[in-house]
Amino acid sequence: MPRGRRSRLSPWWSATARDDPANARAFNNLGSLWLKQGNLSEAMRCFHRALRIKPAYASAHYDLGMAFAGSGHPQEAVVQYEAALR
Repeated sequence: MPRGRRSRLSPWWSATARDDPANARAFNNLGSLWLKQGNLSEAMRCFHRALRIKPAYASAHYDLGMAFAGSGHPQEAVVQYEAALR
């Protein structure tokens, strides 16, 4: 994600992710911002990063499911929604 665009979306979450690259919440929130902007590929990248840090992060699974659904991949979305419920 380009540093300038990300920082315009959310300076606080961008700084948090930069300063604490193990902060799954920061990456999930950045992904949520990208999702709201309609940038599904950047949103998915952030959600995947959050899940690499914290594999059982229910919110990241749900949000990734939303991104998959929005990009026309309902089967992948269902897998993520189910993971969010575990």
